[in-house]
Amino acid sequence: MKKAVVLAWRVVIVVSLAIVPLGKTALTVGAVEQLPTRPSEVDLRIRRIGLGSALSQVQQRFGVPSSRRQESISDTTCGPPYTRLDLSYSGLALRLQGSFEGKQFTVVSVEVSSRRWIVHPGLRVGMEEQLVRRKLGEPIEESDEGGFHRLHYVNKGNDGFAVFYFKGRILIKMEWESNLC
Repeated sequence: MKKAVVLAWRVVIVVSLAIVPLGKTALTVGAVEQLPTRPSEVDLRIRRIGLGSALSQVQQRFGVPSSRRQESISDTTCGPPYTRLDLSYSGLALRLQGSFEGKQFTVVSVEVSSRRWIVHPGLRVGMEEQLVRRKLGEPIEESDEGGFHRLHYVNKGNDGFAVFYFKGRILIKMEWESNLC
């Protein structure tokens, strides 16, 4: 028993010494690499509506949508069956999720494709990438896909993600959603 405890302490000490922070770099066994900076978390809202907002709040702030589609989802891969509600406004699409009975809807994703909508903290389609970065901080990831340069951010509380789409360094579209699985 005593040998097992001593061995366990040796493992803890070796692992602890394997990575030793030195300023902005870390000394690792056999390599020197940059320590990652903490990604910026974003809390995006339009007219105080964001992820988790209730359907009644959405209706109060945005009025009657230009289109509304409701669908019952029986797939139980990520949880119990639910009802999906898609609401569309000019340049704004909201997806809500509610009970299977079609009650208690909350916003689970938002897509903005029109400069009509101002997204808190002061973002708008048509802005330059540099200004978006200044308002949100550094993204967790960048990618290029489908002709777009994309900046990826983590939602506040790490409950999902946001993606900003640029063409020629101009913001074309913003999407953010909750992790549902």
